[in-house]
Amino acid sequence: VIKIDPEYGISYYNLGMIAYHDKKIKNAKDYFLKALENKKRFTEAYIMLGKIDLQLGDKKSSLHQFKKAYRINPVFQEAWENYAFALIQNGDTATAVKILLKNKNTTAALTMLGQISAGKGNNKKAVSYFTKALSNGGDPSVLLLLATVYYESRQYPSANKTIKKLLKQVPNPSADAWLLAGLCSKECE
Repeated sequence: VIKIDPEYGISYYNLGMIAYHDKKIKNAKDYFLKALENKKRFTEAYIMLGKIDLQLGDKKSSLHQFKKAYRINPVFQEAWENYAFALIQNGDTATAVKILLKNKNTTAALTMLGQISAGKGNNKKAVSYFTKALSNGGDPSVLLLLATVYYESRQYPSANKTIKKLLKQVPNPSADAWLLAGLCSKECE
């Protein structure tokens, strides 16, 4: 008789991570499932199963896995962030917003709330969220999101100023940043 031991859960999880990074997705999934046989409340294993299911295009199953992780540890950022993302992918933006608002002191939640607001056409709210995310130490990629919202709101001088700030901070900006910089320059003439 093989005894179930939580330490085995961690070992299986580590094997799953190795397989996942080696792009052996089926093996990784099997290891994460074995990890959960040995350690039932293993947040990280549920998160990895959710990521695999999302990669395989199974949005509903990924939502189920991320929800389990979130229920085990709702304050763990990777759990609530992935759960909110999966909710959005499955069309439940309202529940995602509730989860994000519980974590609105984080850059990740503020950025996602900004993206949701922008997607709903509430540019004023999006600007507020993105600005808060940046003042919280947000990644320079948030500048591109903010500049895009300014541009779509026809606030061309603000868009231009924001995109210039991005171009100063990022040595090799994306093609989207250059395209928006060109559009902003044209509109600000």
